[in-house]
Amino acid sequence: MENQHNFPQSFVETVEEYAGKKIKLVKLQAVQTTSETAATLASGFILLLIVNMALLLLSTGIAIWIGNYTGKMYFGFLITGSFYFIAAIIVFIFRRKWLKHPLQNVLIKKMLS
Repeated sequence: MENQHNFPQSFVETVEEYAGKKIKLVKLQAVQTTSETAATLASGFILLLIVNMALLLLSTGIAIWIGNYTGKMYFGFLITGSFYFIAAIIVFIFRRKWLKHPLQNVLIKKMLS
């Protein structure tokens, strides 16, 4: 008879313990997902800075080379700047297809994995 009275209390304790552990697990999964996403964004940002610096130096070298070839230094920078302006217009036109949707997909996959 005593065992029947302990069953509801034991069951409630088990459910409370399970719920506590499940909450802890969800918190740990959220922390893991957040830290992975932050690390991915940080490493991407650092890579972007390095590529940006290399592109800046390469562009300056190309502009000087074109300027020496044409005989007028400003032509080299004008041609190089025009190239980047056209590239920026193309990227702006296709920004959703090339940038927004792929980045959203990567972030969603990171958050749900």
